[in-house]
Amino acid sequence: MWWYRSLIGIVLMVLIGGCGYKLATCPPVVLPEPLREIYLAPVSNPTTYPNLSQLVKNIFLDEFSKRNSHISWTDKSRSKGEMYLEIVDYGSTTSVENAAEETLKLSVCLTLRASLYSSNSSRLVWDSGYVKNCEVIPSSDKEVSPPILHRVVKDTVDKLLALLALKF
Repeated sequence: MWWYRSLIGIVLMVLIGGCGYKLATCPPVVLPEPLREIYLAPVSNPTTYPNLSQLVKNIFLDEFSKRNSHISWTDKSRSKGEMYLEIVDYGSTTSVENAAEETLKLSVCLTLRASLYSSNSSRLVWDSGYVKNCEVIPSSDKEVSPPILHRVVKDTVDKLLALLALKF
């Protein structure tokens, strides 16, 4: 009878894994003690998509907080570290693979950059460099839907936080 329960458990894990659920996709980010009170500057957004700034900020705060329980977000005057986020590039294009193809493919790309400075010395502690994520999906629409945009931003932030976790 124990093998029956084990088999059911394995089948459920395979099914859940196949649905897109992920277990611990990004390692925890554990910042050193002096940098655990962080000020998050307004997101720099030179693109023509002003609402993207708030989405990037919200997802970054959520994902970072999930991976680091020892951090507190604070104002600039009380911070020990300052985090700067920049939306370097964002765009979407539609294309058809060949003349026989009737389905449009929507490509959505986002490039972010993050920098962490020590508030005391203004020294650069960490810089992500350019972190780019693109998603190509079949679509009958030429516009990017909110769920697709959310997924692209989340995946880009995940990549950025994975780089930060490697540093610390």
